[in-house]
Amino acid sequence: MEKNKKLIKYLSLWIPTIVWAGVIFYLSSIPKLEAIHDPLWNLITRKLGHIGVYFVLFLLLNRSFENKKPILAVYLALLYAISDEYHQSFVPLRKGDHIDVIIDLVGILGGYYWFKKIRKDSG
Repeated sequence: MEKNKKLIKYLSLWIPTIVWAGVIFYLSSIPKLEAIHDPLWNLITRKLGHIGVYFVLFLLLNRSFENKKPILAVYLALLYAISDEYHQSFVPLRKGDHIDVIIDLVGILGGYYWFKKIRKDSG
């Protein structure tokens, strides 16, 4: 019974993270991903999307580690961002872009900062 509880806890911590990573992978697999037809607003929404999805990825990774290893969550999220850009280099009409990794890092560090601030404020 105790073994089942540990497995359920482990799965409940990691399944959302894995699903979210899958969502990122899926979105990166779409050849021509456009949020809006206007070129400027499309660029803005895509870059804000990068920040948002990696903010969430950091929070989910950190949660998977039970909020005990935030620096590891930062590194893993960054590694995923790098691998995602590499993946995009194989998708037609897409390219891997190191600038996007930097934008992803903004989201990751934003998540880290938010986590630290919330933790500090709560006690």
